[in-house]
Amino acid sequence: MKYWLTTHWAPSIRDGRAKQHEGVWVQDGCREAIDPVTPGDLVFIYESKGGKLEEEIDSNGNKKAVRRELGRKGVVALLRVTGSPTE
Repeated sequence: MKYWLTTHWAPSIRDGRAKQHEGVWVQDGCREAIDPVTPGDLVFIYESKGGKLEEEIDSNGNKKAVRRELGRKGVVALLRVTGSPTE
């Protein structure tokens, strides 16, 4: 069994704290980073203080930045891997 650490951005104000952290996500083209993850491994999820702003389009077609909740700056979840990495 191996231990892994992944970082998630703070949640969007649209989702709030109701949406739970789950899964291990990597950027496109970085799949090899999670290939060694196997079922039974443990993953710690660290929540950052902030994250990339999201954009939404209002009814007039104007783009508006959507901020994020203030992140907890710490480990917020411990997950046990149940399957192999998938797209």
